Amino acid sequence: MRYKAVTFLFIFLSLGPIIYMSPTNDVKVEVLWKKKFAMQFVFAQSPTIDDIDGDSKPEIVICGNDNYTVYALNGEDGSILWNFTANYDFRGAPAVGDVNGDGQLDVVVASGFGIYALNGPDGHVLWENLYPNISFWGDSSPTIGDIDGDGRMEIVIGGNDGVDRLVALNGEDGSFLWKVSSGSVIDASPAIGDIDFDGDIEVVCADPIFAIFAVDGKNGSILWEYYFSESGPYASPVLGDVDGDGHLEVVIGTDADNKVYVFNGEDGSLLWNLTVIDDIYTTAALVDVDGNEGLEIVVADYSGRVWLLDGRQGRVLWRAYVGGNIVSTSVVIGNVDGDGCLEVVVAMWDWVWALNIEDGSVSWGFSVDSYCVCVAPALADLDGEGDLEVVVADVSGNVWALNPVPSGSYVVWGAFQRDSRHTGCVPARSVASSDSNNTVFVVLLVGLLFLLAVAVCIKFRQK
Repeated sequence: MRYKAVTFLFIFLSLGPIIYMSPTNDVKVEVLWKKKFAMQFVFAQSPTIDDIDGDSKPEIVICGNDNYTVYALNGEDGSILWNFTANYDFRGAPAVGDVNGDGQLDVVVASGFGIYALNGPDGHVLWENLYPNISFWGDSSPTIGDIDGDGRMEIVIGGNDGVDRLVALNGEDGSFLWKVSSGSVIDASPAIGDIDFDGDIEVVCADPIFAIFAVDGKNGSILWEYYFSESGPYASPVLGDVDGDGHLEVVIGTDADNKVYVFNGEDGSLLWNLTVIDDIYTTAALVDVDGNEGLEIVVADYSGRVWLLDGRQGRVLWRAYVGGNIVSTSVVIGNVDGDGCLEVVVAMWDWVWALNIEDGSVSWGFSVDSYCVCVAPALADLDGEGDLEVVVADVSGNVWALNPVPSGSYVVWGAFQRDSRHTGCVPARSVASSDSNNTVFVVLLVGLLFLLAVAVCIKFRQK
């Protein structure tokens, strides 16, 4: 018994410093506006923010349970720009991108047995495709990107019924590009990026029973699969060069074994994993904290702890105890206290917290009146004053726009899966390009020193 206690203590202490909640900055958080809707916002139904009507001001697109309606809100005051009602609940978060190539942003949402593309400025239906063999009752959100290299946008999403689980659609009309069968329901949202450094885009997704897998963006052929010893993850994968080798890695947290996994993007081989305190239902965020090569990983677990991990080795840089269960509130990252540095913003039950990225200490906290917040926040300058607001939605149907005073304007991971298209990807910096640039710099420096030496010699001889 004594041996077990000592072992547990050693493991506990090895997980790195833990910071408890105590605000460190004098930030006042005001409510810019608050709107009530007849729906619930749960699990993956996070707000998506972008300028969908072309007025150079951001709008908020959001959908939830029990209402069958997606809303577009003006960011300044929360007034309704437009709404669209379908025959079933909308699941997942809306994605925003120019899917039909007309130069305007569109909104893509999944509901019941179909996927809808809506015109951004007024919400009219561009196309709707209903599929009898696949349903979208799960929590997978659509991802938008040019995955086949044709210069036009496609849509990728996971389903939870029938044989075909992961589907890719042509953005122009919603027709199928390809389908992939999986061993189970897919609740994860796909991430897209060039994971094998061949100049083409791949798609990475996961199912909660078996595996994480990568497919070719052009045709959906399986490139690699990794099977977990226990059940697969609920969380979605994200992509980034976390070890500084110039190539993308795949990062995902699991709820079955409480681990953060990092895989080589090229072949799916495991680079490292780290066990945290409790289940991970949240999608990780990636950020460069120290300015060195590689990225750090931020993730929250069900015990109420937020973790900052070194991407190269999985070393715990800090962990902060928020207190209470974090369900699926994936974190976002931006400067929300005006100090010029980044903060991690996470929503937990009836609180929204901003944690200093350097050490996990609390910059500020805000209570949302005992309403449970189960979806990821989003960051944007809603009122055009040059600083960031925080948008959260709760299970009682309230959408909150919070205005920290002071705040900053810098965002590195502003929404669920990083951006309004839900790519979940931080593009890799080419090491070869970096090395080439360094070589050019060295050559120029040597040349300059040589010219300087020649000039000194000439001047010396003249004397």
